[in-house]
Amino acid sequence: MLRLAVMFMFCAATMASAGAWPRDKGAGFLASSTQISGFGQGCRIEALSIFNNLYLEYGLTRSLTLGLDIGQSVGDDPNYRLFLRAPVIHRQGKYLSLEASLGQVGDLSYTALGLSFGRGFTLGAASGWFGLDTRRVQAEGPGAEYLRQSKVDVTAGLTFPGGVKAMAQVFHTRVGETLYTSLAPSVVVPLGKRSHLQGGLLFDLQSPALPGVKLGLWQEF
Repeated sequence: MLRLAVMFMFCAATMASAGAWPRDKGAGFLASSTQISGFGQGCRIEALSIFNNLYLEYGLTRSLTLGLDIGQSVGDDPNYRLFLRAPVIHRQGKYLSLEASLGQVGDLSYTALGLSFGRGFTLGAASGWFGLDTRRVQAEGPGAEYLRQSKVDVTAGLTFPGGVKAMAQVFHTRVGETLYTSLAPSVVVPLGKRSHLQGGLLFDLQSPALPGVKLGLWQEF
């Protein structure tokens, strides 16, 4: 059960591009990432926690985005989440979107509803974005108390001339009666016209543990 709780803490930090903004019709986004934590525990490789994630978005229409999120901690079965997201308010560069999800973790199925707010801004020569994402998960059955998760994620980022992005994310998650809060700063470097490489750190704000690391690849199509 504890591994489920930890897995959900990391699931909150895997979204490379989730938010209020819809994908254009026929446009897609694919991100893969690996997160490694548990450093400083006697330098033992077996003490490390490794979480892999595959995230996909596709624009079904101009206002309806389909997504798939697959995550797996090494040594555990993968978990899945299928979602639909649509803006309910779009005004002067600001979006408020509703998201509905179906998911599976082990033998447990769950449903979820989320609400996201996003807006763009400029700061000197850089363009920026701000996002606030919430989600509430509901499940029934043995162990479901570890999946009744609520979360609030805050993201702020800047895109500089040349395409380099700097971003910081704060993830606040409740699993059962336990709260997890983490900070994830990262830098995203363009590899081409549609590809980006992401590198960053993951700090557990409730623990003195050494930060984890995250490496990811983004691809638009």
